[in-house]
Amino acid sequence: MNVQNFIIRKIQYTCGNLVFQLLYLFSLKFIYFNELYLQFYSFFWFFWISLDVYYHFFFINL
Repeated sequence: MNVQNFIIRKIQYTCGNLVFQLLYLFSLKFIYFNELYLQFYSFFWFFWISLDVYYHFFFINL
């Protein structure tokens, strides 16, 4: 993998991550606040952060 492709993919991934974070915050703000929904989203958010950490760790060590 050359550096240019890596930078392009990194920018695309970061933009996608920011969009997803905004959607997540708006969904928590405007959709109903029952406990099951919040538990599901907290688990999903934990999974997303773990995926993010794995992605950065994997590509830094290539």
